[in-house]
Amino acid sequence: MATHKPVYVDELFGTLETDPSGSLKWYVIKTKYQSEKSLAKWAKDNNIEYYLPQYTNTKKYQYRKIETTKPLFSGYIFTKMNYDQKIILLRPGYIVRVIPVKHQDLLLEELKRFHFIKEKGYSLMPAEGLAKGTKVKVVNGALAGTIGFVLEGDNPNKIIITANIINQSVEVTLQNESLQIIEE
Repeated sequence: MATHKPVYVDELFGTLETDPSGSLKWYVIKTKYQSEKSLAKWAKDNNIEYYLPQYTNTKKYQYRKIETTKPLFSGYIFTKMNYDQKIILLRPGYIVRVIPVKHQDLLLEELKRFHFIKEKGYSLMPAEGLAKGTKVKVVNGALAGTIGFVLEGDNPNKIIITANIINQSVEVTLQNESLQIIEE
């Protein structure tokens, strides 16, 4: 009988900062199907910084609940590395493509936003496709200043935030924040 033990990895290994020396750059890595955590473990074992945002998924099987963590952006992990570290990451065969990031600051701004939201105790879930709906801004609370979308006819306590760098969106469940509609 096969047993599938879940792989648990840290969301962040290192810091979400640019390298002052300029020798390390941030990359978006597209992984093979369900290889994000394995690549994160390999990166940590080889002292390569990464960020793999995750969410908790709960499933019920008859009389028990099983909680697992899954990557927030399926198929993606973000790494800070140089050329030699890139060669090390390619060795185990988990990578489909390494995507260079032209605008390092924009990527880090998005990653820090998702990391901050998780640190403040909000739940993040993957959202279907890119956000379309009423554009809003959170005006108070821990997420003040965050811009997202409320889907038409959906719960106004949930906003969709887009990760532009990889064209994916996440859903954030708000607590007691107020929203302001942004006219375009």
